[in-house]
Amino acid sequence: KAAGEASPSGPSSWIPALSQLCGLIIDAAGLKSLNLDPRQFQQQELSNLMWALTTAKRPDERVFDFVVESIVLSSQSKNNRKEQMLMPQEWSIPLYCLAKTGISSGRE
Repeated sequence: KAAGEASPSGPSSWIPALSQLCGLIIDAAGLKSLNLDPRQFQQQELSNLMWALTTAKRPDERVFDFVVESIVLSSQSKNNRKEQMLMPQEWSIPLYCLAKTGISSGRE
């Protein structure tokens, strides 16, 4: 075997399969989130889902809409209860993801 050549069980043989598997896991997590109550999660957790989909280059408009809608509803709920409004950091990841992917959530 020549120097630098990967063996059949070496990294170059399983990395593409692992990459595909990770993509499927990210897709499944995104789709599963659509069936959950967003109030069960902190906004940071939902933002992290958007970040994962964006950085894996697997954006899903339905998931992005779900996350943005949940952030808006959380903000309105906090406003109604006279609690502190959402922090700018809670918007930064979703806004970055929307800009990076070119997805419009239909909200201004």
